[in-house]
Amino acid sequence: MSDPDYTYVTRDFEVLTGEAARPLVEKTNDRQFLVDDGGIHTVTVDRWKLAQDAERHHWIDLRPHVTDDRNMDHAFMYDRYGALSEKTFENAIELGCGPFTNIAVLAQVCQIKRLTLLDPLIEDYLGHQNCLFRTGTLQANSGIMVPVAERVALPVEQFEPKARYDLVVMLNVIEHCYNVPLIFRKIWEMTEPGGLVVFHDRYFDHEQVVREVDRIYDAAHPLKVDRKLIDGFIQRFEEVFFRLVTTHGYTVHSGVGDQVYFVGRKPVTAWE
Repeated sequence: MSDPDYTYVTRDFEVLTGEAARPLVEKTNDRQFLVDDGGIHTVTVDRWKLAQDAERHHWIDLRPHVTDDRNMDHAFMYDRYGALSEKTFENAIELGCGPFTNIAVLAQVCQIKRLTLLDPLIEDYLGHQNCLFRTGTLQANSGIMVPVAERVALPVEQFEPKARYDLVVMLNVIEHCYNVPLIFRKIWEMTEPGGLVVFHDRYFDHEQVVREVDRIYDAAHPLKVDRKLIDGFIQRFEEVFFRLVTTHGYTVHSGVGDQVYFVGRKPVTAWE
C-alpha cells in the first residue's frame, strides 16, 4: 500500500492528505532535525513542546472518556508479561506513563513494592476522569492496588533519579520525547545491575525517514528513530524476551509499522 503524496496531521489529530496537505507540509516539516544515518532522534525543546501540547489536547480535550491506551495490546505482544511472572520488584518506574500506565496490567503478574510514575503531563492527567492513579494509588486491572510513591512531572531527559530501579518500563514513548540518545543513557544509568528493562517502540529505517520527511508532518510525533539506534541500546542488555513485528511499512498517524517488544536484564557486572 502506497502512502499519500503528502500527509499533515494537525494538533487536533485531523489528517490532511494530498494537495490539501502539501502547502502545510512544505511550510512546516521536520527536515531540519534529520541526522546522518539516524533518522530523527533529537529535536529542539520548542518542537517537543508543540508535540506535548498536542498530546495534552488529545487526552484531556478529545478523549476524556477513554479508559485505555492500547495497554492490553501491549500485554498480548508480551505474552501477558510472562517474563516477569511471580517476580518481586523493590523499586519500579514507568517512563512516559500517560493517564493509564502499562504497570496497571503488568502488576497482575508480579509484585511491585515501590512505584514511581514519570510523565511531563502527569499533573494534567490527574484531571482525566479515568486516570488510574488519581487517588495516589494505581488501580491495576485485576483489582490489585499499587501505592504510588512518587509522581514526577518531567521529561525523561530532565529526570535525575535519587535511586536506581530494578524495573524500568517504557512502552511506546520515544516519539513523544526530544533526545533519544540522552534517554537511552539515562535508562542505562537508572537501571540497577541485574534489573529489568521493558521496552517497546516502533522501528524506522533511516532511508524511509529521508524519503518521507518532506511529505509527512505529524504535530504530535516529531521523532522517527532509526532502528540501529534502538538495536544498539537493547543489545547492552541480556535478552529475556524479544519480539519483532514486521508489517513492511507504516502509516504515520495510525501507528502501524515495524515494532519491537523487548525485556532485557542489565548485566550484574555492567560497566557504566
